[in-house]
Amino acid sequence: MDGLTAVYLGVLLVSVLLLIASLISGIGHDSDFSHEIAHDHDAGHGDLDGPSWLSSRVILGAAAGFGAFGLGAQAVGLTGWTTVPAALVGLFGMAGVVRQFVLKPLWRQQSNTLRSR
Repeated sequence: MDGLTAVYLGVLLVSVLLLIASLISGIGHDSDFSHEIAHDHDAGHGDLDGPSWLSSRVILGAAAGFGAFGLGAQAVGLTGWTTVPAALVGLFGMAGVVRQFVLKPLWRQQSNTLRSR
């Protein structure tokens, strides 16, 4: 196993384990959602229709995408540093997928619950 494979595998394993633990136990719950809900009604704060792109869960999902796409690029025959562009596509792609299709629906559900109270 070369060094780049070890990096991809390590990043993938650590980020997936932390992401699963975060989603199950609610680690970072207060910092990811409630702060943004408090500012939801203020004008001029930009796109607050969902969790921040700097949310720990978005970052962990992006890291998992980086590792998975890097390993996938190696599996299809790319070698060395030629796998890095594929890994970067995975990084940005998974950040978008995790935010839009996992965290945004959860954020909206929590936002609706808080408004109804």
